[in-house]
Amino acid sequence: MGLMDLTNETHQCARSGALRRGCCGAPQRKEAQVPSHPVQQAAGRHPTRRCFLSSALLAAGGLVAAACGRSAAPAGEGTGVAASSITGKVTWMHGAPSEPMASVLPQIIEGFRKKYPQSEPSLELASGNYQEKLRTMVAGGTPPEVFVGGDVWALPFDSFTLDLRPYIKRDAKVIEVDDFYPELTAASQIGGKFFGFARYFNLSLLYHNKKLFEGSAVASPTATWTWDAYMDAARKTTKREAATPQWGATVVTGWWGEWLIYVRQAGGDMFDNNDRPTKCTLHTPEALAGLQMYYDKVYKHQVAPPPGGAALPGGFAGGGFALEYGGHTGNWPKYRQSTDLSWDVTILPSGPKRRNGGELAIDALSVVQGSKNPDGAWEFVKYATSKEGIRIWTGAGLVPVRKSIADELWFKTAKAQRPAPQNLEAIAEGIKYAMPVPRHVNFQQLALQTIQPEIDLMLQNKQGPGDAGKAATENANRVLASG
Repeated sequence: MGLMDLTNETHQCARSGALRRGCCGAPQRKEAQVPSHPVQQAAGRHPTRRCFLSSALLAAGGLVAAACGRSAAPAGEGTGVAASSITGKVTWMHGAPSEPMASVLPQIIEGFRKKYPQSEPSLELASGNYQEKLRTMVAGGTPPEVFVGGDVWALPFDSFTLDLRPYIKRDAKVIEVDDFYPELTAASQIGGKFFGFARYFNLSLLYHNKKLFEGSAVASPTATWTWDAYMDAARKTTKREAATPQWGATVVTGWWGEWLIYVRQAGGDMFDNNDRPTKCTLHTPEALAGLQMYYDKVYKHQVAPPPGGAALPGGFAGGGFALEYGGHTGNWPKYRQSTDLSWDVTILPSGPKRRNGGELAIDALSVVQGSKNPDGAWEFVKYATSKEGIRIWTGAGLVPVRKSIADELWFKTAKAQRPAPQNLEAIAEGIKYAMPVPRHVNFQQLALQTIQPEIDLMLQNKQGPGDAGKAATENANRVLASG
């Protein structure tokens, strides 16, 4: 799941499992000592891979709809509606943000008001448990028109989320769906239903501290790295006994953000089927090889501090860690503000079985089904994810979801002149290897309340990877079997 400092977006939950806010893949991660939790979930009526990908494309002014089934489009094919026809209230519900997001949200509101002067847009900030407040408002008959969700929340919010396909078909030429990264368009659909448009996304990458690498004889990461190269560099940049200690790697605890990457790159996965999970498979030899990697970096290779061990302030942003595996693009604004960190990114190293396995998660804007002003709500979503809107999000330090804005604001600038991270091409390359989290209605509870406690015990060295994988599998399968 946080973005920004990640405590303020819709992708986080408490250790107890109480969900606080929702966002894409955006957790506030704490390296080593203090666990925290993202929240990701999606599922529903599942299309075939062919249908899933084809439904992400536009052709001849409409969605390619073969075999998936489609709704009829509203009148006014192709170009949208006149600004003068958009009137009435449009309330946007959002988790209470910190900077720079707090300054960005009003820009979106004012931009929409300027484009549609007859409308009445407003922002409702939800402190505390964003998801529960949203559900309460919907159940009470006073929902917002627009809310923040994403692939994580697609199924839990499905009953009150409007399918946007008819609007997309009508406004195809205006939206330019093919300007979005196709992986994000695919992630915006569950069972053929288009539940929202991404405003930004998380993508797992390998982060490195340029200062620590430049001060050693270790070469900086490249796209050719493997697990072995990563671990070798982490060992050589670890200085536990130095006057100012430094670690070769962070270890992300409390959620699946790092360990699931290893499991997948070793050829395993959390469940038997990512789209239709029926059984947990963390007991398989491939999955255990991934858990072993996660465990060994702390206890065998000792390149990362164990939970409760000697803390380095600020985590990766504090400048005392050489590498971060997976990381989170939502942390980029924080990293850029750190005076102790000079950093860059590359795609994830290859695992023993594959490079695929990093997380792809979207933070999206959706419309409430049954909204009193669906046309106004749709126009708000359309504006917030238009080229103008994405320029605003990107200006706040987030990753652009539109290829044209990435070209305009990123790739046209020479690498040496870019602010960190300079290797922005890693986004375009790394997204090819990313994988969504499992699509199950109870994924968050399964992952955080049933599976994660066993992983936590393993990382506390209270059980080995084999016992952790076995216990997590048995516990999760009991939950799955109970329905």
